[in-house]
Amino acid sequence: MKQALAAVAWEQMAADWLLREAPLGLLITDFDLTIVAWNRWLETRSGRSAAEMVGRNLLEAYPEIVERGLERYYRDALAGRVQVLSQYFHHHLLPMPSTYQPGPEQMAQTAQIIPLTQDDQVVGTLTFIIDVTERVAREQMLMEINRRLEESLAELQAAQARIVQQERLAAVGQLTAGLAHHLNNILAGMLLATDLLLHSPSLPDPAHDRLTRIKDLGQRAAHLVQQLLDFSGKSLYRLERFDLGLLLREIIRDLERTLPPLIRIRRDIEPGAYPIRADAAQIRRVVSNLIDNARDAMPEGGILTFRLSPLRLRPGQTPPLPDMPPRLWWVLSISDTGVGIPPEVLPRVFEPFFSTKGMTETTGLGLTQAYGIVRQHHGHIVVTSQVGEGTTVTLYLPAAQEERKEEEKEAGWPCGHGETLLLVDGDEFLLDTTRMLLEELGYRVLTARNSREALTLGAQHGEEIALAVIDAMLLTADGTPLYRTLRQRIPGLETVLLSHFPRNAGLDPRAEEGVRGWVVKPFTVEQLAQAVQAALPDKVVHGEPTADPPRQVKG
Repeated sequence: MKQALAAVAWEQMAADWLLREAPLGLLITDFDLTIVAWNRWLETRSGRSAAEMVGRNLLEAYPEIVERGLERYYRDALAGRVQVLSQYFHHHLLPMPSTYQPGPEQMAQTAQIIPLTQDDQVVGTLTFIIDVTERVAREQMLMEINRRLEESLAELQAAQARIVQQERLAAVGQLTAGLAHHLNNILAGMLLATDLLLHSPSLPDPAHDRLTRIKDLGQRAAHLVQQLLDFSGKSLYRLERFDLGLLLREIIRDLERTLPPLIRIRRDIEPGAYPIRADAAQIRRVVSNLIDNARDAMPEGGILTFRLSPLRLRPGQTPPLPDMPPRLWWVLSISDTGVGIPPEVLPRVFEPFFSTKGMTETTGLGLTQAYGIVRQHHGHIVVTSQVGEGTTVTLYLPAAQEERKEEEKEAGWPCGHGETLLLVDGDEFLLDTTRMLLEELGYRVLTARNSREALTLGAQHGEEIALAVIDAMLLTADGTPLYRTLRQRIPGLETVLLSHFPRNAGLDPRAEEGVRGWVVKPFTVEQLAQAVQAALPDKVVHGEPTADPPRQVKG
């Protein structure tokens, strides 16, 4: 008897200790869901003591249980069924106060509700609540690591595919170049001999007609050889500086007169200058080949879209293609709404004599020639397509680099080349006058009268803004200088401040990141022109180096 009493005592002591010290939540209710036990784990995390909670109805103490539809779990437990809430409750079975760390917005719980029985009758419930925040965090971390690994693997596979394709095309190009040079020599001799015979006074008419036919065929063969040389990158180019935007507009204007009426043209050419140093005839040939392909892909009509825009790549920024260095690029894309290219065919579109049209319709050298010309101009070409929806060919061409010569520096006002400036001033008259002045100096100007308008323009135009010219008195809503807020949203943005006070009477731009110039009102044309020119990062157009030295407007 004594041993039995001792066993009961030990059992009671163990139960009391477990209820108090268990590293999980223990909640006991009677059949009416009145709380009869509330352990220390729950006290710590809920901020409510056992003295406060025991005797209260659970649903009255936590009405959220009813609001979130969790009451049925307790009703089922009272009916004799064990309830396992295996999902994670990010809002918790029992809400926790914000004083508990890591906090309600981060904590996760899982729970099990067990019916308590006596003499085979359910008399209440026992709820186990486990904090699984760390487990959830680890699982989420593992999921994120797995996602990044999958992305890295996909990028690696894509990079390997590009390398294999480039190496294959380089090998084919080397072979093609040697073959093309030999064929050129043969064709040159053949055409020269044919010309000599055609100029012979004693040549009979039938022979003259046949030789003329031979000459025509030889010239067609020479054209094919030239396309092979273009692909191999061995053609001789005549480099010149011209505006790619003007060339594209000219091509579209000519195309509108010859295109079938079932094909409509759309153009999306961002304003500004697009200086490029290239062979204009070769670039025109590339665009013409792409237009021919797009037209052939839409025999029943469709939409032909031309897009031209700047792309500024800064050091550390992820480029569209892995081997594109940081600099300013012109992005030209030509899209059709035609039949598209099957995915198994797409990797071969640049190969010589390969065509989706059949060799009876084409030589299969259009994209091949375009690839060679673009690569020889240190550019990149990418084809994307979806069967039944159309094809887009995108060219990335390097903007012309600046070639400044000391002898070209003249006295006067330094001018721009279409760089986009954000001008912000609360005085509308001064804003309009300064805008006209900057436009006369060759800049593209976006104007804003206050911080709100400036931030809106910053969000809309982003990194195409090369420089901000701002009234130093303008602040954002929280009192932060506008130029700081803009720089947070457009990393690397430089600023010229306009102020009624001299530099040493207020903000010192040398101590402020992003402030490159300070112009005191009232200012002269020369002062503003020089401050803007000096502040532009590397003398940029659309944010990157231009090809020409700054213009000079005589003062």
